[in-house]
Amino acid sequence: MSKTDFLNTIGIDPEPILELLKPGGRLCAFLKEFESRPQQAEMMESVISAFNDKEISLIEAGTGTGKSIAYLIPAVIKAVYHKERTLISTKTINLQEQLIQKDLPLVSKVLGVDFKAVLVKGMGNYLCLRKLQDSSMEELFLPNNQADQLRRIAAWGQQTKTGSKSDLPFNPFSAVWEKVNCEADTCTFRKCPFYQQCHFFKAREEAKDAQILVSNHHLLFADLALRAEEENYEEAALLPSYKHVVVDEAHHIEEVATDFFAQRVSRTDLMKIMGRLASEKAGDDAGRLPLLKKKLIQFYKKGPHDQIENLLNTFNVDLSFCRREVIQGIADLFQALSFFFEEKLSKQDEENKLRLHPHHYSEKVWEEEVVPAAQKFLHSIKKYVRMLQTLCRDIRDIDQDQLQEQALGLLTEVNAYAGRLDSYGQVVEEFVFSEIKDDSVRWIESHQMKTLNNIHLIEAKLDVSPHLVQNFFSKFQTIILCSATLSTNQNFGFMKKRLGLDSDLLSCRTINEKIFQSPFNFQKQSLLLVPSTLPPPNHKNYVDVASESILQAIKASHGNCFILFTSYTMLKQCYEKLSSRLRSLRFPIMKQGDDQRQALLCLFRKTERSVLFATDSFWEGVDVSGEALRCVILVKLPFKVPSEPIFQARSELIAKNGGDPFRDYALPGAVVKFKQGFGRLIRHKCDRGVVVVLDTRLMTKGYGKIFLRSLPDCPKLFTQDLEKEMKEFYRRTYPLVLSR
Repeated sequence: MSKTDFLNTIGIDPEPILELLKPGGRLCAFLKEFESRPQQAEMMESVISAFNDKEISLIEAGTGTGKSIAYLIPAVIKAVYHKERTLISTKTINLQEQLIQKDLPLVSKVLGVDFKAVLVKGMGNYLCLRKLQDSSMEELFLPNNQADQLRRIAAWGQQTKTGSKSDLPFNPFSAVWEKVNCEADTCTFRKCPFYQQCHFFKAREEAKDAQILVSNHHLLFADLALRAEEENYEEAALLPSYKHVVVDEAHHIEEVATDFFAQRVSRTDLMKIMGRLASEKAGDDAGRLPLLKKKLIQFYKKGPHDQIENLLNTFNVDLSFCRREVIQGIADLFQALSFFFEEKLSKQDEENKLRLHPHHYSEKVWEEEVVPAAQKFLHSIKKYVRMLQTLCRDIRDIDQDQLQEQALGLLTEVNAYAGRLDSYGQVVEEFVFSEIKDDSVRWIESHQMKTLNNIHLIEAKLDVSPHLVQNFFSKFQTIILCSATLSTNQNFGFMKKRLGLDSDLLSCRTINEKIFQSPFNFQKQSLLLVPSTLPPPNHKNYVDVASESILQAIKASHGNCFILFTSYTMLKQCYEKLSSRLRSLRFPIMKQGDDQRQALLCLFRKTERSVLFATDSFWEGVDVSGEALRCVILVKLPFKVPSEPIFQARSELIAKNGGDPFRDYALPGAVVKFKQGFGRLIRHKCDRGVVVVLDTRLMTKGYGKIFLRSLPDCPKLFTQDLEKEMKEFYRRTYPLVLSR
């Protein structure tokens, strides 16, 4: 098809494009299972309007709408015929790979045009050939399992064409991959002897002339931050330049932006950098500093002797002593923080997060334990950073070309690690000694590891919308935000408020809002049940009664069931009560945490009668169609834990500004999450299943109607006989199974 087929005087002509979606159209010719859906055509028309009129468009497209094709076809036409690149950003790698491997090749066939689409990954996803060569010298000093992985990566590195971690035939330990991956601050760029073979720069070169870019939200924000810093929206930054942006899975935007701009440091962050410099566990010869020392020794005979002798003395005495001071300072500081954390945190608070308030800074434990330990730590780390920077400078001053060539990569890495230690030190200093700003929240978080509690210090902005407005929504011609779960109670008010789309700064921009319902027949394919005999979730007997309802539902559905919890504590309680009984009934059971998410999903799909106990990450982004999933149990309405620091601080800010924290923030956030959980069930026109909600607030509280109105139009029953209703539903809908 030619350019004139798709364009008119104002831009993209919708009529010939919508013809592609009709019965007998080109999409049907290239996709045998394709069915013409009015919702998909309407969404595509809305996307075309956004491209033509340079609009911001919020689009909720229910499961089965075909939203990716609806935005890809106009984006490709704009890129190919108007020479205007579109960036497509998603939260999950699964969707990115679907777009690159399946949807975009289909669009190419349907439109009859060739174009270049590239999946753009962050630098850390690529193998650094120089670091791999240097790390091979450390192999003898690594634990056996890490050394084995390093050898396997080296063998793969000789064969791989992409150097991308996703193409590795195994999943490496993070400690191993971090030894050999590309990093911006450790890269010597064109000075690197491997620059011409560099997988990362080859990938970036590939992306330069791509018409469609696919990336993740985190990389999008990294690119936006650099563009804002450089005031550059026309040339390449981290990503090639682009004029239009489609953000899929857009309900994550605030969460990802908050995480991206947060300041954080942990004990393991600091020890990881110290270990990269020199590792005590593995002996004196592991780490970048010992490798750098070896380089100096190799060139000792060539001189200058005095300079090199002084530097070797720095390695052997000064650096070694100062390093021990830093490590002791880290241990003392995080021990003091751990003591403070455990003293202040309620034992009932399973979040393992302690929000800091101004009064905490004047408490005895903080002043007498944390502050002195922080002062000692900061003194030692600043001294160590200065020593490392001086060392690098003195080595660079040695007039020995061969040494400079061979040591360049190691010097760059040591200098980069010194910079990271300095940055972490600044975060600690700000966290311990500065006042908490009105626009921020600060907290301590604990994660249990094998041998210690890893304490994290985190500070995050309460409102990221000013950044989004100034550096994103006001800078690009077309911005399309789409998801299956963007609205609450059939409107976008919550999402617009959180993202700043109601800002006066955007008054000159047109913002369109569209909701396209799923084409699936939820009245026929699904049923929502709430057992009426359940006590409220805060009742002392709730877990016992809920566990019995879970067992009834599993028996009625014959397994193939997700049980989705809002807390890991309740998951464990129910699992302990039910696991032996379920096994005795021959239900294969799985629990989140037993294996990686994708491995659990794969096992669940191929195991008949399987039952999966899961929490947060399984509420969305999980696609199990057919009889493999016949029942989804949502144990509680997914309200945030009130004590969660960001949630609590944002709620307080809303109240301070005259709003209602529950109605304006807690409730709509829970509704979006609830819709995601409900959406796990029906993924195909022949799917069937029951969603069981073990929370009577859905029927007894006034706000329950808002949850229900936000769902697709399906039968909803408040029942005293859960098992009977479910069995009747499965009997009635069995013909759907036969029609697949």
